[in-house]
Amino acid sequence: RQEGGGCSGGVTDRDKRGEADVGGPGRTDGAQLHLYRRLRLVARRSGHGLLVLYSVPLSWMTQRQRPKQAIYTYSWATLFFEPLLVFRVVTEVLRESRLADGQRGSEAIMEAASAASAATATATMVFVYGTLKRGFPNYPRLAAFDCPFAGAATTAAPASLVIGPYSVPFLLPTPTPSSGRLVSGELYSASPSALADLDLLEGTHLGVYERRRITVVVDGASKEVEAQAYFANASYAEFLWLRCGGEAAEIAEYTMEHAGRYVPPSGRSPGVSGLMDAVRAFLATAPPEN
Repeated sequence: RQEGGGCSGGVTDRDKRGEADVGGPGRTDGAQLHLYRRLRLVARRSGHGLLVLYSVPLSWMTQRQRPKQAIYTYSWATLFFEPLLVFRVVTEVLRESRLADGQRGSEAIMEAASAASAATATATMVFVYGTLKRGFPNYPRLAAFDCPFAGAATTAAPASLVIGPYSVPFLLPTPTPSSGRLVSGELYSASPSALADLDLLEGTHLGVYERRRITVVVDGASKEVEAQAYFANASYAEFLWLRCGGEAAEIAEYTMEHAGRYVPPSGRSPGVSGLMDAVRAFLATAPPEN
């Protein structure tokens, strides 16, 4: 169709759009346009950019306004007559897809490994010697956090273990050179949340126990392990040892017999401070006469 009232010398829509050098009938829809741009990008990356790009008219590359006509006829012909290029394009697309999937899989594996590494790095080995052992009254506190059992263990050096109020065991450093025994217990790997719960149970915030470093030997492995254990707070530990009877009161193992006389927190004064109050009252009384 001509503009200018049918004048044969008028300018056509085709000329206005700069398509005189394109030629060819037909249209290219949006999906084909997107696909071609994708193929052109891959071809450019794979070193065959000229095989596709040489057929793109300059007017199309320089003008923002352009129709979706058969502008890619030569480009598709080029792809049709270049089997090597088609194979290379398909190969590149598949390779990029595999690399993307592989990268996502690698990232997932690395994230899992990092999480496992972080969990291992933040876990704390805890040596328990009393009511937290398997089958004893407070073991469910460990079981609730799925703390892995690392084995039965014994202190590498002598320590003093005595029984205080409510049949609660108290571990403390040896007050004298001749005191102390190798104390038996169990070794667990505690997560940060499990460790926080144990701190609450042992009343570290109230000065009942304090968590300290200890070296233990895993039974049957002769392997020394650095761990944490709950000791009687240093503010009263030696007084408690003397009040209990000194070396004569030391034991090497907290047994089921001791646990049978254990009074849980629910049977004491409200709160963990009830144990601290009981310790103070215990220290204020005179030891029984032999």
